Amino acid sequence: MSTAEEANKDALPDAKLYSHSFQFVKNKTMGFDSPFFGLCIDRTDLTSLLFSKFDPQEGISYRDSLNGQCRERMDRLQKEEFTIQIIVGENVYPATNATENPRLWEAGKIAQHFDFQGLEFEGIKSLDSSLSVIVWPDSFTFKVDIKGSDENGLQPLMEGFDVKIQFQDWVVETSFDPRQTPDQKEFSVNLACNLTSNLDQLENPEYGVDIDAVAYSEVALKTNFNKDFNCFFTKLGVGTPRPFKGMWTDIRDYDEIGVTIQNKGSSKVYVPIVLYIENLANPTGVCAIVCDEKYRPTGIPIQVSKNWHMAGIPAYGYFYSYLPVNAGATATYQIRLVYGFYGSLPSASHGNLSLVGWGKKGSGTRWEQLAIGCFGETICLDPDFGLVPLIITDLRTLMVKREDKDKWRFSDAGWGGDWLKLSIKGQRLTPFQWRFGYFSHGPCLSEVNYKGWYGKDKAVSLEASVSTLRTDDYARTFFNIRYDFNTDTHTDLSFFELGTTDTIHTPTIAWGNNEGLIEERDLDRQKPNHLYIEQQSFDGAGPFWFGFPNQELPITKGGKGWRAIVIRSFEASFGGVRYHQPTFSVINIRRNRQNIIDPNAIFALRPPPEVTRVSKGDWVSLDISVIALPRKVDDYYGPNMSFHQHMAENPDSWKTIHREAAENVRSVDIHSGGKVVSIYPIIVSAVDQEMIKLVIQGGLGAVPIQFNGLLSRHYMLFRCTDEGELPIDGDQAVHGNDFYQVEYHHCRIEKNDSSEVAGYYCITFNVILDEIDSSIWVLRRVGDDL
Repeated sequence: MSTAEEANKDALPDAKLYSHSFQFVKNKTMGFDSPFFGLCIDRTDLTSLLFSKFDPQEGISYRDSLNGQCRERMDRLQKEEFTIQIIVGENVYPATNATENPRLWEAGKIAQHFDFQGLEFEGIKSLDSSLSVIVWPDSFTFKVDIKGSDENGLQPLMEGFDVKIQFQDWVVETSFDPRQTPDQKEFSVNLACNLTSNLDQLENPEYGVDIDAVAYSEVALKTNFNKDFNCFFTKLGVGTPRPFKGMWTDIRDYDEIGVTIQNKGSSKVYVPIVLYIENLANPTGVCAIVCDEKYRPTGIPIQVSKNWHMAGIPAYGYFYSYLPVNAGATATYQIRLVYGFYGSLPSASHGNLSLVGWGKKGSGTRWEQLAIGCFGETICLDPDFGLVPLIITDLRTLMVKREDKDKWRFSDAGWGGDWLKLSIKGQRLTPFQWRFGYFSHGPCLSEVNYKGWYGKDKAVSLEASVSTLRTDDYARTFFNIRYDFNTDTHTDLSFFELGTTDTIHTPTIAWGNNEGLIEERDLDRQKPNHLYIEQQSFDGAGPFWFGFPNQELPITKGGKGWRAIVIRSFEASFGGVRYHQPTFSVINIRRNRQNIIDPNAIFALRPPPEVTRVSKGDWVSLDISVIALPRKVDDYYGPNMSFHQHMAENPDSWKTIHREAAENVRSVDIHSGGKVVSIYPIIVSAVDQEMIKLVIQGGLGAVPIQFNGLLSRHYMLFRCTDEGELPIDGDQAVHGNDFYQVEYHHCRIEKNDSSEVAGYYCITFNVILDEIDSSIWVLRRVGDDL
């Protein structure tokens, strides 16, 4: 291959460019790791850190890094001296600890940003200082901010002082003289700890990179190297006019930022860059996509981190990425920020939402926020148990009018739910050292994985995946969860719960199976913790379902809906006996408020009644969809006419849940070229790189079809009709190539007695299947000039 051909090839992401953050010890020690290093920061002792360099050639992929065996090296980190000092003349004042729990600002696949407030210096009590850390895969940067706790707080430093930060061979010492800058109230020092020479190469004026950025094809944006973030930094500020209306409307346009990078060197580079959007068009739903110059998705990861809780500061977003550029090449990337719609359908998004500014209790914890469109979140998760001891918090409907008939705003379908609920010796098991794998932020089908344990003794192992989809009918969230029990315990536990908030009235419950309704029951008023149903197993064949038709939300003025759950698969092993029929209980909620009307029921998946003990080695595997539905047709303002007609005929009905369970993809058959991994969402693993043909029976809304294991990003999906093969872009694309999603992943491939990490593309489409009993689809590889 010629040099020119090599330069024009797709520059693919590097398998080693990822990092993690997690609570190593809850509210005390933050753990960070990547293929290059492991680091633990204990806020109660900042005179030392736990640290080790890792060998990136070990070939641990991002997916591998979530596994327990790849995490054991974090338990073998070495204690290393860490120095933060204020030096005034001959006096040295060392930092000893931070009084506040770590606060999460940004987190995801690429970079982690936390701070520790209340940094204390021995001998000086009048300061208000903090320590921040930015972690990239091959670097970490410490930043110390020093200011007075009041107007006289800096008095001990007024004659001049130095700030020194040292860790191993990395050291910086900076002098300040407040007398020369009387208006300066805060002093900052950075120490960048780079484990590779990547940044030295990129910043070299002779063989580094030149970067230009432009917004909306015409507004030049300044790009420079930012020492605080230890990367290249581009800002789209509030002063840049946005060519479309934002916030509470159906945003169908995108923020578009073009980034052109000239690589003057003789080797391929990976450019760490942060795109800072000072005022998001609507923060409740946003997904970033790295496209090529033709606006075709590239699959290059870009991390979504946002915050709308800071008083006096607009809702902002930080988008982290590594942009690859081949040797001697110039690459242009178009970064699209998708909000309400991606093409003709509401987009899917799943990202980290910082709680800094929300309140002291939850300001440091991880909060996962999923949305369809940008009309308020669809569902939120609290995996750190930072605000409440529940995994599932907010649960909202899609395109449901408020009481005042206003549209494109927050709605409500209830609140609260949980995954494993188990207490041992009177102590609730809480998430322990969970890791988070951000495989897709959207916009067609999101995917975030969670792996870790329940209980600090690792009593139960967890492996879970959470997704939502691009669609135009109603909100669905997909949960695939597996628990492995590592100890013997009792059966007073639940595997999944729906419900828990005070402010809901559930007068009716209904449950059934693939054939239809098993029972609909009116609930009477009972005392808290009353068992309406105790450990009853579903009859018949799945999928199984349960819901709360006629649910009332007496407090909210927003759009109102109701909740249901579809159990597409349940498998468990207790004492070596396999179970496939799920068992459930229904419990009246314990009230914290006195003015709420009973009943208010919680649905809980429980062990079968004949199981009297859970033993080490037992396991449970769940495939669950949580859906949020409008109560009546006049509440729904979405465009899906099939759903509209169904709601007109079946308001507030169990039939809507059964429709989802029985009709939303009955089967997927491969004619050629692939292998079915999942029926819903449809996931197909490629066997043939040129063509995959499949038949889908049933389907509702915009059904995700994902093809993985592909070696190119240039494919088109066609529907087979009597008129021939019709590409789906004609129905869905609005702004050019905005109808599909591409991710580039790495996985381990076994070869004889060895294995290696290889890359592949994962391409997702959404196909409208309402009222189509059977449809035939063909995925074809196309030229890169599409």
